[in-house]
Amino acid sequence: MICIDFYDKETNMDKNQQTPKTNLLKKILHIYSKTLKIILRNILYLIAGQVILMGIAYFLLFPFINMIIDDTLRLTGYSYITAGNLFRFLVHPITILMLLLLFIVIGIFLTLDILFLITFFSLTEREQKLKVVMLAKLTIYRLFYCIKKGRMTALFTSWVLTVISSVPFLMFAVWRFRNFKYYMEETPSRYLFFGVFVLAIGMLLFLYFIGPYYYHSLLTERNGLLTVSRKDIRPHERRNLLISIGGWNTLLAAFLFLIYMFTMAMTAVLVSGFSDRLEATSTFIEVYDRMSVYLALVIFVFGITSNMALISYTFHRHRKLKINGHEEAEDFFKPAYSYKKIIYFLIITLFTINVYYFYQVVHNGSAFDYMNLQDVKVTSHRGYSHSVPENTLMAVTKAIAEKADYVEVDIRVTKDGELVLLHDPSLKRTTGYNKFIWEVPYEKVSQLDAGSWFGEEFAGTKIPTLKELFELAKGQVKINMDLKYRNDSEDLAKKVVALMKEYDMEKQCVITSTSIHCLKQVKEEDSDIRTGLITYGIYGGIIKNKAIDFFSMKASLVIKNTVNEAHKNGREVHVWTVNTKSEIERLKRIGVDNIITDNPAYVVKVLKNNESDKFLTTLLKIIKD
Repeated sequence: MICIDFYDKETNMDKNQQTPKTNLLKKILHIYSKTLKIILRNILYLIAGQVILMGIAYFLLFPFINMIIDDTLRLTGYSYITAGNLFRFLVHPITILMLLLLFIVIGIFLTLDILFLITFFSLTEREQKLKVVMLAKLTIYRLFYCIKKGRMTALFTSWVLTVISSVPFLMFAVWRFRNFKYYMEETPSRYLFFGVFVLAIGMLLFLYFIGPYYYHSLLTERNGLLTVSRKDIRPHERRNLLISIGGWNTLLAAFLFLIYMFTMAMTAVLVSGFSDRLEATSTFIEVYDRMSVYLALVIFVFGITSNMALISYTFHRHRKLKINGHEEAEDFFKPAYSYKKIIYFLIITLFTINVYYFYQVVHNGSAFDYMNLQDVKVTSHRGYSHSVPENTLMAVTKAIAEKADYVEVDIRVTKDGELVLLHDPSLKRTTGYNKFIWEVPYEKVSQLDAGSWFGEEFAGTKIPTLKELFELAKGQVKINMDLKYRNDSEDLAKKVVALMKEYDMEKQCVITSTSIHCLKQVKEEDSDIRTGLITYGIYGGIIKNKAIDFFSMKASLVIKNTVNEAHKNGREVHVWTVNTKSEIERLKRIGVDNIITDNPAYVVKVLKNNESDKFLTTLLKIIKD
């Protein structure tokens, strides 16, 4: 019989001299101390192994998830997921099938990580000399063995163990990331309470019927799969184990929070030397957001590693059971030796394909960008028209420097068919040349001065082509192209889409127009390109028009009901042109998705004021004092 006993010789004390609570506390602290020693004993191997696994996730798993999400959105006919249409999206048969696929694929990866940690800590606990090749072979062999033996129970167990081990990560995500906050705010409290209640009951049932020692017992092949927790662990020992895990995660959360605060404080120290407060705030916000993502990954890895160390130590504490499998692992890989070249070729090919796909996602935008979860994006109007001549490369460069999410430009066609950046039909306002753009060949357009009207310091600024814009902005900032449709003879939509494909900009750009006909032409060329209708209102059946993925509306005409209706039908709401604090705050409250402004740095500051700016201000005051 396998039995867990939290009482060992190293903590043997006179029970008459201690209260049960004191004795339990000392035992748990002793377990924590031993767990830390196991983690530190071969720390370099542990870090290397987790880095390799996270690299697999980064280059193979995440691109695959992106692809599945992208395909699911396309096959279900949704271009945008919100709280309003989330339920309908989730119950769609295609979505259910895709989620099941993701459950299996992600579950396999989580199982691989958990079994690596169990194998690593098992060998470390027995103070065996680690051999990298054998560690890898044992992990992979056990992965196939456990999935074959446990099937869906094994994958379910991996998910639950990951959730239990990720308590610090979940706390950080709910506190730090606006996406989690948004869904918690938008979800009725009774549903949220019910969801948390069901999750808690599910965790307790798992711990009672299967238990955290599932994989350990499965690998020892003792007493079947579901009897270890119920028959071999006495009630008070099961309680002590739960207390140990709870206390361990509380300490982890506190430790990781201190690391997070220290990192942010150091960032604040670095930006406190900036003389321009707006520049300091913008820089801090950028670092704050990026560091939060990296810290979230570190917290997740740290959480699952340390929890599996604790669980493995408590399992092995009074067990001298050998979880070897060395011979089985060698036998498992023997048939593959004669096919080494083929296997290596397949691995390298698969890796290359996924790296290429990942590069495309990073370079051109991610499928996750389609799933706007109420993080308001900021678009810089006509490049950066607040302080630089509009629709120029200089304006786009300024928008990139000011950390705008999108840059909005206007596209027109010259007499000889060149695509250029220009808002007005006439060249007169920005160049002084009193001709319509379609009456002038590009050679003449390229000689005009489009900067002097804005200020003498900008004299000589040229009207750029769309090609020049793509060359500048590729991989730097997303682009919102307002197509100034005039007639079909110009082939505006066809030319723009062709150029997007030439520069691989399909996912880095969105296209807007006041003409639904123009948007339909875009969709005919490439249905995956996101399109938006510039309008003063949403009316009739237009909200379900398949040629429209979002609406670009005058800000003063947008109310909460407008946003709700658009979101329920899977459409975003972009608003223009917003430059005042009160209007920015109002639009944020009613849940718009994108704010188009002449001054993106100011809008970013206002949007983040409740979180980052207050944190930065407090830190700067402390530093200066």
